[in-house]
Amino acid sequence: NGSGSGNNGSDQEQGGESPEDPGEGDTDDPSGDNTEQPDDPAQPEDPTEPEEPESDTVELTMKVTAAEVNEYLKTKNVVLNAGAGDDAYNTLEVDVDVTVPQGKSLTMNAGVHMEVDPGMTLQIDGTVAMEGNMSNNGTVNNTSMNTFQVGGSFVNSGTFSNTGRLIAQTVQNN
Repeated sequence: NGSGSGNNGSDQEQGGESPEDPGEGDTDDPSGDNTEQPDDPAQPEDPTEPEEPESDTVELTMKVTAAEVNEYLKTKNVVLNAGAGDDAYNTLEVDVDVTVPQGKSLTMNAGVHMEVDPGMTLQIDGTVAMEGNMSNNGTVNNTSMNTFQVGGSFVNSGTFSNTGRLIAQTVQNN
């Protein structure tokens, strides 16, 4: 009559724990489902859209300024190409201090020349390779064991400090 062995859920004592594994509570996730959120930074990017690597070299056509070149050299290798113009147009006038950092290069292709103005400094800790002529009326510090290469003539009327390696067709000290 009233003491049958059937269970309707009221005769047995139910524990406070559910049958799920211990430790899978809702302590961190208020929804209680413990699923990862879509904005979880640990999830990888979508593999179907690979990012293209940014080039570490920028090619510029003259006429460009030394300030532009100096800014690019902070993060990239720079290649300068001659533009439509005469030697004056295709001369990189170093009218601000320029640094070629270690691990970076400044390449000046045929027809591009360089002139360092009085009071300005060209600091070479990386590589400079040019096919044209260079005129130094300021300061050139070459500390790079890579190469400072001038395919034409290097005319030095300023201060030239070379603890690195210089290769030039001709060198003229004034």
